[in-house]
Amino acid sequence: MNYTHHFTHLNFLAIAAGAAAYFLLGAIWYSPILFAKSWAKIVGMDMNDPNKRKGMGVMMVSSFACFFILSIGVSFLSHALHLQTWASSLRFGLLIGVCFGATIMSVGYVYQKRPMMLYLIDGAYHLIGTAIVSIIVTVWK
Repeated sequence: MNYTHHFTHLNFLAIAAGAAAYFLLGAIWYSPILFAKSWAKIVGMDMNDPNKRKGMGVMMVSSFACFFILSIGVSFLSHALHLQTWASSLRFGLLIGVCFGATIMSVGYVYQKRPMMLYLIDGAYHLIGTAIVSIIVTVWK
């Protein structure tokens, strides 16, 4: 099958918005408002140590690039599956979050023997993030 015609229908403004929304969700999710203290304690990070913040710009740009690539993939699949509504895109985003994001993340967490609370914090973030991306790239025409 030739799927290249699906790429001509990509809305790169919606894709960028989806990536930005995922990124902004992370800024809120890992802020003191929500899970910063719990997350920092679990991973052993002193948020007041300036040395721990070195390279943060590269990490943020890399994260955004990954969210952008994910948004392209979700947009491509959303178009191929003929998703139209926010409800169908929400279900699809949750499916992607559980079947791909959570399972792949689980493998690393199992081998690294990461705490369950860290898995729940990070996993819920990615589950919600993929759902938001799916809604944005599907509904924004």
